[in-house]
Amino acid sequence: MIKSIKFFIVFLFVKTVGAQNVTTYSINEATTKKIIEVKIKYNSESTHYIEPVIIEIKNKTSSKFNISLKTGDLIEPSDSAYQNFILTENLIVNFDNGVKKTIKPKGMCTEPYDMAGNEKLSYHFIENKNSKLIKTAKFINENKYYDAVGQKALWCVADESKSLLEIIGYDSASRIKLIKVVAEITNKPIPSIIKIRETYSGYTKPERKETIGGMFEYSFPFSTKVHIAMFNPQGTLVRELYYNENELPGVHKLNFEFDYTVYTDEFYIVKLIADNKVLLSSKIDGAG
Repeated sequence: MIKSIKFFIVFLFVKTVGAQNVTTYSINEATTKKIIEVKIKYNSESTHYIEPVIIEIKNKTSSKFNISLKTGDLIEPSDSAYQNFILTENLIVNFDNGVKKTIKPKGMCTEPYDMAGNEKLSYHFIENKNSKLIKTAKFINENKYYDAVGQKALWCVADESKSLLEIIGYDSASRIKLIKVVAEITNKPIPSIIKIRETYSGYTKPERKETIGGMFEYSFPFSTKVHIAMFNPQGTLVRELYYNENELPGVHKLNFEFDYTVYTDEFYIVKLIADNKVLLSSKIDGAG
């Protein structure tokens, strides 16, 4: 018994030493050292606030190492008319000799007035000096707010002229938490609970004037997170039309509509997003 215990301790020690020999580099460190090749493109199967980019990383060396991507890392497109993205999750990816890997990290747009990306663009990492955006991204990561309400909160930090009441979505509980955190980060006063309730009621049950819309029919074999969101011609999120953290298995028919006297662009794209992936899209003509 004593010998086996000693052997076990030695085995653990050897494994620990082996693990310590694998160096972990940040994505920028590894790029500067020219030990990796990085290609980044827009992820057209997701949205700009869930998994906005696809990153291909190739180990150019004969060594093993890890690459670290962290919440708050910033990605910039080759054309400044399009959105920047901030990562909203931490990842450590291990690389063997010459291996290439593809990852789709969680992220969100930091520029509410720029166009969503497209597959013709290339992207690269840049230094993020905005501590408020980093702090917001970390809160989103910690609470897994990878949805429209999280994106609205990040935009409210990116553009401090925005009202905290613009942080809005169907999940009222996450909305209130995000309003409080963004108020703390931006030093804005928290709106009264009456105002918060009024805007939420108007969002989920708007006054009907001149409405247009459509219907999605879908089915799932198991419970699925589902939300339906509306995007303007630039591909930027306008509003969430439906949200359910656990849509039950089976066939569902869901009507959606919006007031085109309020949303006046020429057209909108309505997307059904299930477990972070766009499954259905519908183009709806607006009042423009």
